[in-house]
Amino acid sequence: MIALLSIGISITFTVLVYLLAQYYKKRKDKWKVNISMNPFIVNQRNEFNKWLNMVDKRLRKTGIRFKTKYLVVINILIAVFAFMFTLRLFRNLTAAVFFSIIFFIIPDYVLFLYETKRKMQIEDQMIAAIRTFTAEYFNTKNIEKSFAEVSKKVVDPIGRYFSDAYMDILMGHGFDNVMSKLSARVDNEYWHMFIQLVYQLRDDSQAIYLFTDLVSRIEKSIELSRDNEASLGGERTIALIMSLLPLPVYYFMTNVVPQTNTFIVETVAGRLVITGSFISIFIFIFLDKMLRRVE
Repeated sequence: MIALLSIGISITFTVLVYLLAQYYKKRKDKWKVNISMNPFIVNQRNEFNKWLNMVDKRLRKTGIRFKTKYLVVINILIAVFAFMFTLRLFRNLTAAVFFSIIFFIIPDYVLFLYETKRKMQIEDQMIAAIRTFTAEYFNTKNIEKSFAEVSKKVVDPIGRYFSDAYMDILMGHGFDNVMSKLSARVDNEYWHMFIQLVYQLRDDSQAIYLFTDLVSRIEKSIELSRDNEASLGGERTIALIMSLLPLPVYYFMTNVVPQTNTFIVETVAGRLVITGSFISIFIFIFLDKMLRRVE
């Protein structure tokens, strides 16, 4: 009897799957057309593609070789796991949502920190590059040879930028095109000022003396920025530690005070505490990015 019932259920399930597959096949093209013509879906898909392209450019610019689509898939998997873990642990839907969203924000924040570090590296290399360029131009009065000297003495990425520019000149590319390409390699006002001075140098060799003033301005800007960062470093570290404490503290307190779990899960105050602690991570990331941009 049980065997017959199992066979019957299996046959019924197989037939249902087959019917659903046939239904999907018949309407698949129609659904695709409807989706492709839906203005909201088309707009959201375009925005998503723009975001993917923007992140791809940021990754390439910082030298990170990682496909954005893979990063998105990994983030989704981690976020789903974090949501289920938090929901099961705290039985708090709001806290679970915030905790899962954090894993979409953290990669962008890490990329932002990497970009900030790379920006500082480029600023230091700019000083070395401009000094090398100035010294070589004093000796040779030749912009192309000065580029070549910078490419030999300054490490990447700035050294590579000059090397590419020098090779483009040797290959017969127009000077304006070469300089335009070189200017786009670094998003920095002092870098753009350097490019403008190189343009001016073609018509007036006396403009070489302005490069020394430019180096001084860059050094003062870097010194001010690093001083501000150093003064805020301690507060930033403390804020980060406080933002990441909720889960370790929860596990510690549940071992010391067993009633902690009851307070966090079953009382309004406890649910607000755990939700607020996850929201504080958002606040920290937002404020830290804002302060770093001001610096």
